[in-house]
Amino acid sequence: MDILCILIGLLFMLVGIAGSILPVIPGTPLSWLGLVVLYLAPSLEFDWTFIIITGIVGIGIYIMDTFLWVEQYRP
Repeated sequence: MDILCILIGLLFMLVGIAGSILPVIPGTPLSWLGLVVLYLAPSLEFDWTFIIITGIVGIGIYIMDTFLWVEQYRP
Protein backbone atom coordinates (compact mmCIF):
# COMPACT_ATOMS: atom_id res chain seq x y z
CA MET A 1 0.00 0.00 0.00
CA ASP A 2 2.85 2.33 0.86
CA ILE A 3 4.64 1.90 -2.47
CA LEU A 4 1.35 2.31 -4.35
CA CYS A 5 0.66 5.66 -2.61
CA ILE A 6 4.18 6.88 -3.34
CA LEU A 7 3.94 5.90 -7.02
CA ILE A 8 0.51 7.51 -7.47
CA GLY A 9 1.70 10.65 -5.67
CA LEU A 10 4.79 10.79 -7.88
CA LEU A 11 2.63 10.35 -10.98
CA PHE A 12 0.36 13.23 -9.94
CA MET A 13 3.41 15.41 -9.24
CA LEU A 14 4.94 14.68 -12.65
CA VAL A 15 1.65 15.38 -14.44
CA GLY A 16 1.38 18.60 -12.42
CA ILE A 17 4.85 19.66 -13.54
CA ALA A 18 3.86 18.88 -17.13
CA GLY A 19 0.78 21.04 -16.52
CA SER A 20 3.01 24.03 -15.86
CA ILE A 21 4.16 23.74 -19.49
CA LEU A 22 0.98 22.50 -21.17
CA PRO A 23 -1.95 24.89 -20.69
CA VAL A 24 -4.58 22.15 -21.04
CA ILE A 25 -3.53 20.30 -17.86
CA PRO A 26 -4.26 22.01 -14.51
CA GLY A 27 -0.80 21.69 -12.98
CA THR A 28 -1.28 23.24 -9.55
CA PRO A 29 -4.28 21.16 -8.42
CA LEU A 30 -2.69 17.95 -9.67
CA SER A 31 0.56 18.66 -7.85
CA TRP A 32 -1.37 19.36 -4.66
CA LEU A 33 -3.34 16.16 -5.12
CA GLY A 34 0.01 14.37 -5.36
CA LEU A 35 0.94 15.88 -1.98
CA VAL A 36 -2.33 14.66 -0.49
CA VAL A 37 -1.70 11.14 -1.79
CA LEU A 38 1.81 11.25 -0.33
CA TYR A 39 0.27 12.40 2.95
CA LEU A 40 -1.81 9.21 2.95
CA ALA A 41 1.31 7.02 2.66
CA PRO A 42 1.99 5.57 6.11
CA SER A 43 5.81 5.72 5.95
CA LEU A 44 6.04 9.42 5.00
CA GLU A 45 5.49 11.99 7.70
CA PHE A 46 3.64 15.14 6.65
CA ASP A 47 1.98 17.59 8.96
CA TRP A 48 -1.65 18.42 8.21
CA THR A 49 -0.86 22.15 8.51
CA PHE A 50 1.60 21.75 5.63
CA ILE A 51 -1.15 20.22 3.48
CA ILE A 52 -3.60 23.00 4.37
CA ILE A 53 -1.10 25.82 3.72
CA THR A 54 0.01 24.35 0.39
CA GLY A 55 -3.67 23.86 -0.53
CA ILE A 56 -4.45 27.52 0.16
CA VAL A 57 -1.40 28.62 -1.83
CA GLY A 58 -2.32 26.22 -4.65
CA ILE A 59 -5.88 27.55 -4.83
CA GLY A 60 -4.54 31.11 -4.97
CA ILE A 61 -2.10 30.25 -7.74
CA TYR A 62 -4.81 28.43 -9.69
CA ILE A 63 -7.19 31.42 -9.42
CA MET A 64 -4.48 33.88 -10.47
CA ASP A 65 -3.43 31.65 -13.36
CA THR A 66 -7.03 31.34 -14.59
CA PHE A 67 -7.60 35.08 -14.25
CA LEU A 68 -4.42 35.93 -16.17
CA TRP A 69 -5.24 33.40 -18.89
CA VAL A 70 -8.74 34.89 -19.35
CA GLU A 71 -7.34 38.43 -19.44
CA GLN A 72 -4.72 37.44 -22.01
CA TYR A 73 -7.28 36.09 -24.48
CA ARG A 74 -10.00 38.68 -23.93
CA PRO A 75 -10.83 40.49 -27.19
